[in-house]
Amino acid sequence: MQGGWKFGWWAVLIGSWLTGAVCIADEPRLWSDRSGKFSTQAEFIQLENGVVRLRKNDGSVIDVPLSKLSPADQRFVARSRNASRSRGDSGTVRFGDRNQSKASVRDGNAAAGDLDAIADSVVMISTNDIMGASGFGSGFVIGPNWIATNHHVVEQAMRAEVRFRDGTTTQVQGCVAIDEGRDLAILKVDSIPAGIRPLQSRRDASLPLGMSVVAIGHPQGFSHTISRGNVNALRRTVELPMTVQQDLKANANTNWIQTDAVISNGSSGGPILDSNGAVIGIATWIIPGEQLGFAVHVSHLVELMGQSRSAKKLIPFPLHAPTDHPMVPLEDELAKIMNQISRRIEEVMVRDLESVDFEDLHLAKEFVPRFRELAASQPKTRVAFQALFAALQLAATGPDSVQPQTEPIIQQLRRDHFREEGMKYVAFSLVPVDHDAARDFMKELVQRGSHADTKACSALALAIHLKNHSTEPMKDEDRELVMRLLKYVVNSETQAELKGESILEIAESIHHAVEHLTIGVMPPALAAKTTDGQSVSLDAKPGVAKLVVFSASWCGPSERLYPHLRYYRHLYNEDQLQIIGVYGDDKQTVEQLQQIGKVNWPSISQPASDAIFDLWQVRSLPTVYLLDQDGVIQFISVGYPGRRLDQEVSKLLAPTGNEKVAGTQAVPPVIIVTPVPQRVELAPRPESAPTDAPSSDVASTPTVAPTPETAPAPKVAVTPKTHLSEKLDAPDRNPSPTASASSSMGSADRIAKAYDKSLVHDSRPLDLSGVVNCGLDSGNTGMPLDHLRGVPKGDVTMAGIPFQILDEFVQLKGRYRRQQYPKSVSVPVDQAFDYLFMLNGCKQWQMDGQSFVATVTFVYDDGTKAHQLLTYGEHLSDNWVFGEPQDLPHAEVAWTGTNEAIQKKPGWTLTLYAMRVKNPRPEQTVREVIYESNLAGAIAPFAVAMTVANYD
Repeated sequence: MQGGWKFGWWAVLIGSWLTGAVCIADEPRLWSDRSGKFSTQAEFIQLENGVVRLRKNDGSVIDVPLSKLSPADQRFVARSRNASRSRGDSGTVRFGDRNQSKASVRDGNAAAGDLDAIADSVVMISTNDIMGASGFGSGFVIGPNWIATNHHVVEQAMRAEVRFRDGTTTQVQGCVAIDEGRDLAILKVDSIPAGIRPLQSRRDASLPLGMSVVAIGHPQGFSHTISRGNVNALRRTVELPMTVQQDLKANANTNWIQTDAVISNGSSGGPILDSNGAVIGIATWIIPGEQLGFAVHVSHLVELMGQSRSAKKLIPFPLHAPTDHPMVPLEDELAKIMNQISRRIEEVMVRDLESVDFEDLHLAKEFVPRFRELAASQPKTRVAFQALFAALQLAATGPDSVQPQTEPIIQQLRRDHFREEGMKYVAFSLVPVDHDAARDFMKELVQRGSHADTKACSALALAIHLKNHSTEPMKDEDRELVMRLLKYVVNSETQAELKGESILEIAESIHHAVEHLTIGVMPPALAAKTTDGQSVSLDAKPGVAKLVVFSASWCGPSERLYPHLRYYRHLYNEDQLQIIGVYGDDKQTVEQLQQIGKVNWPSISQPASDAIFDLWQVRSLPTVYLLDQDGVIQFISVGYPGRRLDQEVSKLLAPTGNEKVAGTQAVPPVIIVTPVPQRVELAPRPESAPTDAPSSDVASTPTVAPTPETAPAPKVAVTPKTHLSEKLDAPDRNPSPTASASSSMGSADRIAKAYDKSLVHDSRPLDLSGVVNCGLDSGNTGMPLDHLRGVPKGDVTMAGIPFQILDEFVQLKGRYRRQQYPKSVSVPVDQAFDYLFMLNGCKQWQMDGQSFVATVTFVYDDGTKAHQLLTYGEHLSDNWVFGEPQDLPHAEVAWTGTNEAIQKKPGWTLTLYAMRVKNPRPEQTVREVIYESNLAGAIAPFAVAMTVANYD
């Protein structure tokens, strides 16, 4: 996406330093090392980043550093690489050549050899910004020493390097031309390896919908990934949803190719090709969470290339750095240290990050003292100012052990550099520092700064700082101070910019948000016509809570939210909760959503919704505002809120005993699924609880395999509803398929009681000896200090539940973490029970946006199954807890302790939870329980013990 010049350390560990590879298939031969001690018969697979990959005769694969091989083997690798290069230069394997055989393009798909040759012309572009932070993207050769890519790939770069598929690298001299509005840049590099041919652009600008395409790039750092897809649509910027247009900031007449070929972070700048290997577009942006990728049309690149031929000089890096920034131009002493930081980052990226402590790993511990020493050695010089600014940047976002160095850095800046014009950037660097010294210095810059821009920028920085570090809702005095500072900025008429945006516009926007769009205030006006022509406004129903939901049909997280909203419509009447939908879609699209039943609340479509999006400053979807009965904002969610929204709505609309919905108390349904056909429903079937956010304290819907007796779907019996905020833990042990309404009500009365662990009985610990795989005392492989040695073993009672704890526990894998462990384990049970209790936790790092991190599956004696999704923060959580560990909605703190790893983190506690999961069919024998990881990012769930029990 587009963005302005950024000076920060936020991306220090995001960079990727993977390289391309030469992949060659060969006949098996004898390989040996320099000493002659190593020898094996193997097939040469590839050379990647100086490592030779071989496949032995038994099928196993080994990696050997090229430098360790014998001279003869090294020459063999070199010859193979040259042979690969010459094949790419032969004129018969490259797309678009006149001599290409028809067999190489069949059914719209390119031959593997052609793609392999074309991939040689695709490069990985590695960048370092002014603070050494790294990034990467894709690009491709378009002419002698010319590389095409996206503007946003290099817009923050102080330096850039291009790496070819065989590992050859070359430096980027600068940009031949850039087009910010279409996100294009043409780079000039020092050299291009012999044999690399420029990719050709498609001559025919028309692209039929559905045509096959190929994308080549480095998604998520997986170098030279080739994926196939189709042209799904052709759109101009003005035809995109308004929220997308606002984010892109692209020229209105830019043409975009929508494709389902894989495009991800790292793919930006890579080519999208037709079946003849001609470039039709440049991969540019995606809609996260969806298979929606967009490439800028190649015609815009051709136009930019034509303009470039008349360019007389290169555009140097950094492309958009303000001339008054402290780090521009960079002094030689600073450049040397920045280069060392870049090298450290490269070293970090090749380490096993699971085996190191991130606090020890952070570069601030090494380089903040070095910057301070440099500043002290040359006081009151530009070198000193740059060194102190760099030290402040690192310290501001560094580990706790570095934070104390912030104050002496500020003192030296105040003493020696207070009158520098670049002090406004120092103020912005202090925004994340929650320290009185930082606040006092920003106030001093506002009051006594030597330049008008410094005063205005410092006032904005202080306002943002106070807003970010205040409680919610903001105290009246804090809100008043923030708004006074923002008003000062607006009245200053400064011409300064931050990340390409006017300081004045930023201040006005934040002032509006603090006044109207934060918790504890009244929101902006909202009044419009709905799709059916009815008037709707926030003032129309005083005394009624309101939910204002901004969404769009093309947004996956929005679609996940719709079942929750339909559920509320069933749960509460119009005198309790009014839902107003505001859409980034036209009227016809919203009406289609209504016709198919996805949307059943008053809805405002484009163009009327566009002004509301602007007034409410909506930049991401979905965005939700929950207003209380007095019209005051009580909850704000940006992104899919999941169960959190359920809880906030339930808390706001807690029952008083008088609420009614459809003649019954305003409470959610308890749904009992039976496999009996032709079931007579006791009440009209309601909108069930959202299936993508189940609660383990509500009977979940078992998965029943379709049979002639149950097809097409099982019927349901609906018991009277109980309120969303109540716990529904006690199971119904006798769900008769022919139960009367009165018996169902009696069952609901018992089910609706809150969970009480004193009612747990007939507990039986399960035997995990057949599935445990990780020692309590030794911890995970590579993390020996992060163990569970202090957990008591044997027969123990925790959180009121008896468990049997062995010397080992069950560790499951995550998508990026603990990958040597299994994805799931199966534990025998062979009995009926009400509850499964699990002593568990997980090592949390990132979840890739997923809420559900694990699944418990009950396998019954008749072969049917019931699945229960486990939600992070509700059923299980990180076993490292900052502050006092708290019970979760469906789990209690069972044990707390420490180990050598967590002792390095003051304020953190090692924690295990006793989670409860209700068996939805307690009358039936459970043959086994399957505990499975959902591969949610780096979430790696584990279980120390399991117990089943009954409940009265």
